[in-house]
Amino acid sequence: MASDVAGYAININIIIINDGMMRYEFDPSKKDPLGDDLNVSCHSDDVGDANNLHVPATDAGQPGLQKNMAPYFTEKLIADIKAFDEHDCPGRANWIHPKITRGTFHIPKSLPKASASYTRVRLKGKLDYCASLHHLKSIHNKPNYKFVQGDICKLDFMRYLFQEENIDVVLHFAAQSHVDLSFWSSLDFTHTNVYGTHVLINTAHEAGIKLFVHVSTDEVYGGHNNFPDETHKECAKMNPTNPYAASKAAAECIVLSYWECFRFPVIITRANNVYGPHQYPEKVIPKFISLLERDQKCCIHGKGDTSRNFLYVSDVSEAFDSILHHGKPGEIYNVGTEFEISVIDLAKFLIHKLKGVDVVDDKMAQKYLCFVEDRPFNDQRYPMDSTKLRELGWLPKVSWEEGMDETIKWYTKMANFQSWPLAEEALHPYPLGSNTVRLNDKYNLRH
Repeated sequence: MASDVAGYAININIIIINDGMMRYEFDPSKKDPLGDDLNVSCHSDDVGDANNLHVPATDAGQPGLQKNMAPYFTEKLIADIKAFDEHDCPGRANWIHPKITRGTFHIPKSLPKASASYTRVRLKGKLDYCASLHHLKSIHNKPNYKFVQGDICKLDFMRYLFQEENIDVVLHFAAQSHVDLSFWSSLDFTHTNVYGTHVLINTAHEAGIKLFVHVSTDEVYGGHNNFPDETHKECAKMNPTNPYAASKAAAECIVLSYWECFRFPVIITRANNVYGPHQYPEKVIPKFISLLERDQKCCIHGKGDTSRNFLYVSDVSEAFDSILHHGKPGEIYNVGTEFEISVIDLAKFLIHKLKGVDVVDDKMAQKYLCFVEDRPFNDQRYPMDSTKLRELGWLPKVSWEEGMDETIKWYTKMANFQSWPLAEEALHPYPLGSNTVRLNDKYNLRH
């Protein structure tokens, strides 16, 4: 293990936390000690107790995994980790299991330039409505990949995980993140984003890890409705204006308190909107693409004059790589781009790309536009100053046109879209107004 959090190159065990819960997944081709082919899993109801690892009985009546077999899988994991060469080599990224590969969520899935000696264990949330194991099929047999499901809000399980996996570095992506839904399920957002973050960083502190990277958002700055030309640096005051942003701001306060009180090494990132393949189609770019592919209209909040800055997923992944290797504990880094576009212009851009409608032909474009009532509050824009990150050597590389071409190409393949069981539901307009009910109770969503 490396001792320098700013420049570690080999033998770093990294855990990428994404979405809330975890599931152990082993290659079905691997043999268990009895010589039987088993797909071993640790279901979420069983987490928190290593002795609860089990495998359901097969159709032939093969008995499930016995409790006393659990240590085998711990030993097997350790053996797998030790088997890797301890030298740098390029990798592609979604941080999970021993050494770097790719995972399900589109930012961790694309994290580039990682050392092959990184150990990655992925906490993929609850396999929530926006998750899909289908995206992991291309790498599920890789020896340097591991997938774990569990709840970051479950303290006992998190303690067990840190103890068993010997973690050095945490990248905390896990969050409820869709602003529209936060108006209707704010308790979910507070529970996962605030309480879950507190459980995770407290457990990481107890385990004595070397670096904790908390992934936040540009939305903590507020929407600049009163000061539309203001560009925020990292030292700017937080002014969140919706339940999602408020929960992320609260989580930041908890994370920073561990630095101030204990000098526990933390870094916070605040990124603009991210787009690219593998993003659940509730987000505006994949949603508009998917609607237009179905000859349906793009639903625009209000007049559509709010604007957003967009970064392609591989550029964001490279930003995290730079922060991991060169970032300074106790610092906040904006991950931003100067490219900005209004929601209405984004819709017209995609109408031109997918329907061949001239962007200046407003009458034809209206055929694919539907204007609906605005959110209870809709931030105008989120311009940020990313000078501090650029001083670490990072610059966005993918142009808007190039990134959109790749994104459109991915979403127009029906098999990709259908990899989420509830993807079609994501294309419906979200309900107006606000409430505090839990999302799963309101819509009876099943994981």
